[in-house]
Amino acid sequence: MNAGTKTRLTTLLASLLMAVSGAMHAEKVRDLTVHDPWIREVPPVSERSAGYLRIDNTGNTDRALVAADSDRFERVELHESRESDDGVMRMIHLDQLPLPAGETTALAPGGYHIMLIDRVGEPL
Repeated sequence: MNAGTKTRLTTLLASLLMAVSGAMHAEKVRDLTVHDPWIREVPPVSERSAGYLRIDNTGNTDRALVAADSDRFERVELHESRESDDGVMRMIHLDQLPLPAGETTALAPGGYHIMLIDRVGEPL
């Protein structure tokens, strides 16, 4: 991952942490830690990608990720890949992603993820 991609990813993650629900004051952000963030590399013609990471909630209060944004994509949505009753994997749009107190929530391929839609500008 090059320096420009890391900067854009850091900006995206900062936006993510600011969007976590609850009365988030600066001192409470310390209860949330982001680990191993990465964005799926896609061909330059692709207008979509997905972001993954782990979020530790070391606090005593349940939180929820309710939104994310990026200046590199028109829309950023929270999704979950889920197998349907007929055995087909489907992406489900989430209004929020629970971050239970004292637990780690993983956003990983085949599960929760950040969907990056309608790229603006140059490819990542």
